[in-house]
Amino acid sequence: MIVKIEKLDHQGRGIAYLDKPIFIDNALIDEMVDIDIINEYKKYMIGKVNNYVKVSDKRVKPICKYFGICGGCKLMHMSYDDQLVYKKNKVREIMNKFFSSNVKINDTISSTNLFYRNKATFKVNQVIGYFKSKSNDIVKIDKCMIVDDRINEVLNDLQKMNIDTDEVMVRCGNDIMNTYNDNKDILIDIDDYHFNVSPNSFFQVNSFLVGKLYNKVVTYLDLNKEDRVLDLYCGVGSIGIYLSKYCKYVYGVEINESAICNANKNKVINDIDNIDFKCLDAKDIDDLNYNVNKVVVDPPRNGLNKKTIDYLNKNNFDKIVYVSCDPVTLARDLKLLADKYSVLEITPFDMFPHTYHVECVCVLNLR
Repeated sequence: MIVKIEKLDHQGRGIAYLDKPIFIDNALIDEMVDIDIINEYKKYMIGKVNNYVKVSDKRVKPICKYFGICGGCKLMHMSYDDQLVYKKNKVREIMNKFFSSNVKINDTISSTNLFYRNKATFKVNQVIGYFKSKSNDIVKIDKCMIVDDRINEVLNDLQKMNIDTDEVMVRCGNDIMNTYNDNKDILIDIDDYHFNVSPNSFFQVNSFLVGKLYNKVVTYLDLNKEDRVLDLYCGVGSIGIYLSKYCKYVYGVEINESAICNANKNKVINDIDNIDFKCLDAKDIDDLNYNVNKVVVDPPRNGLNKKTIDYLNKNNFDKIVYVSCDPVTLARDLKLLADKYSVLEITPFDMFPHTYHVECVCVLNLR
């Protein structure tokens, strides 16, 4: 059947409508596509393109031969400028739906490099590559177009080996680590800072844009030398270390032991003496009784838990800066904080070019 694409969903899929929505990969607004229905559910259907009857003038040729096969880069058929607009609109639509239509959404901050990833996790089962879209089957990858070229060099070496593990993670900074040959920590430089990162520790995958994101956190917190800042979900301490020269003291809290070990090394490496790190679940933050007046939170994709929300609401902090990798859980949490804090604005950052994912930095003031 032939359908017209009316809009894009938040996973970058085209949406057409019959008696209910049809979600279609690799389709752009205003395109006419001949599709088959491959799955039908109570409230929606999934379609697959057979051919394009009318092609959008905004469509571009993907730079990767695995586009549409690998489950990663869902937006590579869009120009980069259009990707940035899509992500701003995505954040706005999610805020309108789940939180408020009155939030200011800034333009998406672009990545300075589209070969941006400092980390890749390759799946292994006779071949080495990535999972196919919506599948646990593996597509063999010769070269990934969005990673640092040094990772592709390691991938080329791995393809010649008999790998006896399910996956191999490769991460690069000043050096390069792969978890099949070694588990040594590496250093990643961001602006004037140096960060020790271990295999099990989280670190932003886009080294080219993370400095701008951290500087936006600094700006939003509006720090002075009397401020004491809590850095919740601090990871290897990177945000807190950025903040430390602008305020009196920083307290970092993180549940991952290896990340806290990295954070304490990073405190020494960067010669920071006004920061303290504790290994603790964020939901138990009340136990520490910190005397702070500003907070930055950078939780995992599932957002803040109820105890953390309660802690933020009862302590009347001057400012909260929320760094989020999922606008849906961000909107949910902002709604739970809205009685005590007003949301001033949100700035999207394109930490993940060619994918539908977007990072947000949001600033809240005490009412």
